[in-house]
Amino acid sequence: MSFDRFLHLGMRALKKGDAKRAAEIFHHFNDLRPADPRGYFGLAQLEKYQWAFQRAHHLTRKALLLQPNNLRCYISHATACSDDLELQEALRMMARALVIHPLNHDLRTHFGLLHLCAGDWRRGFTLYDDRGSRRALLQQLKKFNIAPWRGEPLDGKHILLAAEQGAGDVLQFVRYVAPLAEQGAKVTVICQKNLRGLIAQVAGVHAVGATISGDTSYGEALMTLPRHLQVTPRDVKLNQPYLVAPTAKEVLPATDKPRIGVSWTGNPAHSANRERSVPIAELAPLFALEGIEFYSFQFDSDTVEDKPFADEVIDLAPRLGDFGQTASYVKQMDLIITIDSSLAHLAGGLGHPVWLMLARQTDWRWIGDEHTTPWYPSMRLFRQTTAGDWTPVLEQVAATLQTLRATPRAAR
Repeated sequence: MSFDRFLHLGMRALKKGDAKRAAEIFHHFNDLRPADPRGYFGLAQLEKYQWAFQRAHHLTRKALLLQPNNLRCYISHATACSDDLELQEALRMMARALVIHPLNHDLRTHFGLLHLCAGDWRRGFTLYDDRGSRRALLQQLKKFNIAPWRGEPLDGKHILLAAEQGAGDVLQFVRYVAPLAEQGAKVTVICQKNLRGLIAQVAGVHAVGATISGDTSYGEALMTLPRHLQVTPRDVKLNQPYLVAPTAKEVLPATDKPRIGVSWTGNPAHSANRERSVPIAELAPLFALEGIEFYSFQFDSDTVEDKPFADEVIDLAPRLGDFGQTASYVKQMDLIITIDSSLAHLAGGLGHPVWLMLARQTDWRWIGDEHTTPWYPSMRLFRQTTAGDWTPVLEQVAATLQTLRATPRAAR
């Protein structure tokens, strides 16, 4: 068996949740190849799986000492430092790596994300523009002889903005269409099918589509607009509601109880889905609160069906459809409680009350210790203080819900 295959088996065991088997494989690999940093990478992933971010940090440092010019060692160690909330050390590691590999796209992308986490959004967005998905987009634009937009005047011009990442990113950054339209641009947004109906109603959007066409003056990635518009942590430029829910096809029955929509996990393919998700069993005490109608907005996986508390939760999954239809149900809730997923950006963009439950190792958008965010005035943040431990977060959410439950519906 090759050593690459050996490592693959370890990672496969870890993905299946068999930490014991993964540890055996990675330790055995280290015994066989003590100078190979990949065994330490595997052990670091194992420690991360067990929420031991400091130990993962120490293991990636050992790997870097073994091969101090290895690009993967730098990226792995910087990522582990960031996970351990040692952001300055992560930045130092990336800066050293950039001296050795100044033109490496992956390195520049990771360095950009670290600068975003550190609050240096000017440099962060500049470096992050080297990401693979944007480079692929620019290649597509070149095939159609469409120039990338570099901030040129847009009056009378047609600009195409492409979604090259997830639905939540589209929902968050489509707000920046309006400033371009105000310059006189005709704006077309290329995005996922389940977003098009909702995005078509955003102020300034001329059209939505699925593919790039040549009848365009400029093109750019939607997530590059913050760089052009000089968005900063103190000034996100536009934070008023910008999404509009369509007329509801179904009006929920009248009730005197507060309606609370809940989502506890996101796309399973997301690299941080395990960290950001709340295990469904831990929501049982929340769903047991009396005097509240809970609605599940969990439309892709891990639904409430066959769970012990299924009778306490109304499952909207079969009715949600696209994001426009989902928005119409969001507007019928008194409150949305969710993890960091597209639903959070949907509710925030609608200006609807939303409570966001955040993991300790969170995304750059939510870095800090505040309980509010400039992105969405209607949003409140509930932050995890210990990695993997959602109990205090859920206790705080439940306690705060008591106030809402005591408020007459007409006064909400």
